[in-house]
Amino acid sequence: RACSTTSVGCSVLQRRACSTTSLNTHLGIDRTLSGSPVELRPGFARVSMTTTPTMSADGRGLTHGGFYFGLADYAAMCAVNDPNVVLGSAEARFLKPVKCGDSLTAEAKVSGEKGKKRLVDVTVTRGDEVVFAGNFVCFVLERHVLD
Repeated sequence: RACSTTSVGCSVLQRRACSTTSLNTHLGIDRTLSGSPVELRPGFARVSMTTTPTMSADGRGLTHGGFYFGLADYAAMCAVNDPNVVLGSAEARFLKPVKCGDSLTAEAKVSGEKGKKRLVDVTVTRGDEVVFAGNFVCFVLERHVLD
């Protein structure tokens, strides 16, 4: 469920952390794979996720980068927060390895807007350590991409 002060799907702790902005995009996403919004306001989103064994790329517990890229992508979509937002391109920098069980937080900020285009900067951290940084180019379409 959307992360807002009126959402029944958020915990009390999440409700206190979230602003009154309601989530309007990617409502059907599996949050075990993409994270859960914990703060949402116009042009900004904070999304958290703990990596799981399912995300491991090997027997040592290295998390496949696609999962925390997905976390960053989802945070970018939440920062734009439009039902018809899609990702056009991304520049991704994987800065540190991530292990199974790591708690990650993505912060996404809309840094530019021109017509349908939204530029979103995203940083993923594990505690105080930056593990991923990316620049996402998103587009807000007039209708759903599949229409």
